[in-house]
Amino acid sequence: MKKQIKIEKILLVLFILTIASLWLGLGTVLILTKIAKIPGELFTKYSWGMWLWLPIPILSIILGIKYKQKGINCTKNIIGGFIIGIIGLIFGSYFLLLNFEVDYSEIIIMSK
Repeated sequence: MKKQIKIEKILLVLFILTIASLWLGLGTVLILTKIAKIPGELFTKYSWGMWLWLPIPILSIILGIKYKQKGINCTKNIIGGFIIGIIGLIFGSYFLLLNFEVDYSEIIIMSK
């Protein structure tokens, strides 16, 4: 019985970390853009930083399924892991989009 309570507490902490991984991923992207000294509107260049936190929701899904089969109520871990994992995967994929950065030094000014 004590072991089950310990597992439930670990799964609760993992659920909280799963939700926090979305915010931690956004913070990682912000830190990466500050380190690279690029404007904030070009954050998509470093959105792959969201993927660094994907192991937490994946672990939540795996342990949720494992302990669900053993009779421990951990549906929140499975559902939360899927939702946060999908959101993190989508937001992390923004760097694959087209690059909207423009080099204005190539503009030729024509005078009359």
